[in-house]
Amino acid sequence: MFKRISYLATAIVLANVLLGSASYGMLEEGDQRGLSIKQPFKPASTEDYILKCLHNAGYKTDGYTSIQPMRGVGSNTEKIYLIQLGQEGGKETQLICKELKGKKKEIENLEALRPFADEYEKFTESQPYALPQQHPILATYRGALKQNDREFALFKLASGESVFDLMIEWTQKGYGYYSCMRPAAAKNKMSYHFENVGRATANFYLKHGKFDEEENIFRTMRHGDLHISNIFYNIYTNGTTFIDYETMKTDEVINYDAYRLFSFSKDEIFPLVKERAGIEFCRSRDVILLNKQAERERDAYIMERLTILDDFFYALEKGFTQGFERAGYICDTSTWQVKRRGH
Repeated sequence: MFKRISYLATAIVLANVLLGSASYGMLEEGDQRGLSIKQPFKPASTEDYILKCLHNAGYKTDGYTSIQPMRGVGSNTEKIYLIQLGQEGGKETQLICKELKGKKKEIENLEALRPFADEYEKFTESQPYALPQQHPILATYRGALKQNDREFALFKLASGESVFDLMIEWTQKGYGYYSCMRPAAAKNKMSYHFENVGRATANFYLKHGKFDEEENIFRTMRHGDLHISNIFYNIYTNGTTFIDYETMKTDEVINYDAYRLFSFSKDEIFPLVKERAGIEFCRSRDVILLNKQAERERDAYIMERLTILDDFFYALEKGFTQGFERAGYICDTSTWQVKRRGH
């Protein structure tokens, strides 16, 4: 009997020791019964970091605040967030926050380009009714945030939608979306906006470029990552905005930018439009398995959508090359080299 009690006492002691060890390093919180509840420590989230950085930078964060992750990242970007800050009088401040990867020189470059971007913003504000806008603006850089070796860049939210999203949306709608228009008129209406984007982009290069007579080549300010996801367009103001310009450089040729804008962008968006068109066709028929006739109709539907997308890129390229032609240059679309007319 004595041995049984000893064994039982030993078991109770061991159980208490094990329970105590399992609770070691946990935070204590009292519950309604006055007992101590152990919970693991949770590190601050990225949203908490950003909120603290905004507060330290002087932004009012005591009102309504929303920090939402956005889709898409870049080669130099870890994550992107949309920040909405409630202000006095019901006004709202919207910012884009990009967490940069590693220790790079993007922040230094953005700081150097800040006066340049501010100049564009002031120019646009001084001519709010100029339609269409002749030059693009740069999404205004609002400074850097740093916290625990993490680096964030703040930008003013760009106006409108990305050219990528516009092309996706309008390709899905098709020229028959405007019931009050003939397809040819709808095509002209949609293509007009992409021509504006191409023309504004060419004017950006012309504004900051010059022709090198010795090398017989046109040099200008290069964006560095100019594809259709990094160009925003407002269909109501016809305004074009460049984003993600951290790697912008001066005294460069436009070949790389033009390749990204046309060839790279096409390769990126065409497979997506093709896939979505096939899904949309099957959804409209409410079928999964197609017979031979339905397959031919689906292929024709997909081709129709790809043709519309091709029209949009043609309009973008048309505005781009016309911009240079009006300034006395010729842009060779096979090499994307800009030459003087007659050379």
